[in-house]
Amino acid sequence: DVEINDTLREKLPPDKIEELIDALREDPRPSYIENDERIYGFYFDKYEIKFTVKEKTATVTDIIPNKKD
Repeated sequence: DVEINDTLREKLPPDKIEELIDALREDPRPSYIENDERIYGFYFDKYEIKFTVKEKTATVTDIIPNKKD
């Protein structure tokens, strides 16, 4: 499962929400790390996505616009 609250959803264009959910369902964490407390991050389109994973649920904690654009 993937959780993104409404406030964070507003930071992305509507057409990118499903793409982000699909990317998080693939579990982009390094396979050698499993830590419920760790905040992970990756670049997605023009954004940096921060998320946690607990009990197979990815929760987006922040969406940061890429400053280069």
